[in-house]
Amino acid sequence: MKIPEQELFFNELNQFSQLHREVCLHHSTHVVAVGTQYAQLVRDYKQNIKPFVATMDDEAFKEHCLFYLQQLQGANAVFQQQITTTNAILGAHSNHWGSHVEQLGVNYLVQFLKTTYGVTTFVQKFKRYWDKNRSLEIDLIGYNATTAYVVEVKNQLKIEDYDQIEKIKIRLEEQAPEYGHLTKQFIVLCLSCTKEVIEQAPQALWIMQYKGVEQVKGGVKTEWASMKF
Repeated sequence: MKIPEQELFFNELNQFSQLHREVCLHHSTHVVAVGTQYAQLVRDYKQNIKPFVATMDDEAFKEHCLFYLQQLQGANAVFQQQITTTNAILGAHSNHWGSHVEQLGVNYLVQFLKTTYGVTTFVQKFKRYWDKNRSLEIDLIGYNATTAYVVEVKNQLKIEDYDQIEKIKIRLEEQAPEYGHLTKQFIVLCLSCTKEVIEQAPQALWIMQYKGVEQVKGGVKTEWASMKF
């Protein structure tokens, strides 16, 4: 499926994904390194400088040492604020990236179901509420005359997600009677998953994993691997 370039978060999605992982890794490594250095400086002050200062009569020297400690603590406070800000920025990038790839996956699956299984109708972001605070939310439902394809999109597919899918099955039967006459086929689109998670998947569940994109004539082609059909 060709994706118009203006819809891309970056022209090379694979490169951005790798760059984002590297930035997150460097950030966490830097945080640990600076935190370790700060802890060591504070220990050195308390164990070596502070006892020595207590024996001194030079008030100017004592004030200088106290000023050093205050500057050290002030620098750490600024660094902690920078960590918070950077975490928020990286988190926003992750959410934006995840949402973007999720939409690419939905677009791909819509085309796949239309051409392969003759699906004619799609409902994206299906939501149903009842009993004031109970709800059912599904990323995509596509159906033809016989089958409803129920799609959940995950960043990283985990074993515990299978329990959630089972709950969705039950709630869909109970709260969406308009699909009651259709056979249900559940599909998971994910950015990543392990071999162990795939092996423990329910037998009837289809799983598709994001592989990346490749440049093709006239645009970019999104690749999804059929991990389990």
